Amino acid sequence: MTSAVYKGDFAAAIHEKYGSTVYVFEPHPIFYAELCERFSGNESIIPCKYGLSGSDGSFTLSDDADASSFLQSNSGHICDVKSFQSAIDELSVEKVDLMKVNIEGEEYDLLSSMIKNHQHKIVEHLQVQFHDFFPDSAARRQLLTSALSETHIRKWCYEFIWESWSKKLS
Repeated sequence: MTSAVYKGDFAAAIHEKYGSTVYVFEPHPIFYAELCERFSGNESIIPCKYGLSGSDGSFTLSDDADASSFLQSNSGHICDVKSFQSAIDELSVEKVDLMKVNIEGEEYDLLSSMIKNHQHKIVEHLQVQFHDFFPDSAARRQLLTSALSETHIRKWCYEFIWESWSKKLS
């Protein structure tokens, strides 16, 4: 049996290991329904029927399993996204212990907005997958990692695969 990471396996593992409250942001209607079914009865794993982005809005999401994307889509599902600020306000979150970001290219707008608005400072640990499938991805990644390095320390990095950041001690 293969594991589908976009179906809540990471959320389940983190909750099982640490007992954490986990918010899963899933704009794809089919995947969202699967998450709701999988985690029904577990009040600590909370599926949210929207994605995170640099701003609030609606976009067409391609229907491409774990590679579904807002950025490479002409057809698919109309889905909602919210800014980080809108999401934390709605969920009454003041601190994020771990934020895992794998959003198929939208990480650039999300993190740019968070850094511009100083919201990244409430994130203790950040794991991010930067994607390289558009022309300015290397330059955008460099700008973001430079800005992140002011408040966070990169713990490890496999460029354009995964990297991990932890907040600097005050």
